[in-house]
Amino acid sequence: MVVEISYNGSGNSLIVGLEGDYSIDDVRTVVNQLEGEMSIEYLELVLQVDEGVSLALPEEGGDIGLPLAPTSISRTASNLQIDSVPYHIVELLANSDEPLRTEEITDLLDGIDLEQNEIASRLWNLSERGLVEKHPYPEDKRQKVYRLTTLGQTALEQAKERRAEEA
Repeated sequence: MVVEISYNGSGNSLIVGLEGDYSIDDVRTVVNQLEGEMSIEYLELVLQVDEGVSLALPEEGGDIGLPLAPTSISRTASNLQIDSVPYHIVELLANSDEPLRTEEITDLLDGIDLEQNEIASRLWNLSERGLVEKHPYPEDKRQKVYRLTTLGQTALEQAKERRAEEA
């Protein structure tokens, strides 16, 4: 079980990343500890399910069932909000010939006033979404280098297509 906690830089928000096998009771325990003290801005679950499992989501007027057969689940490109910090990070990595460290990404993001730890938090999120991959930095294993994945390239292309359609 891996737990990563990082601050998003606004002073009152933090990102909690959980990796590993969790039961509903485990997740409930974490949420119950924070109940009344937090609101969830964004939640992403990556599920490995057995065939025949379904999910019912509440909707106006009732529930809708979503089949979650493993063969029907495929990883698609995540939306990148045009001109967001993650968009600019992905675009920067797409234009780089080599993987970049957090410090280098921070330095190359012209006009974006974020600290290195805030950029690291965005990179962690992009990695969790499968848009970038991280590897140990060869000269210092405590540092990471980031490279764009195929999924990240697809997400960037889709964002650029949306921008062109809006223009």
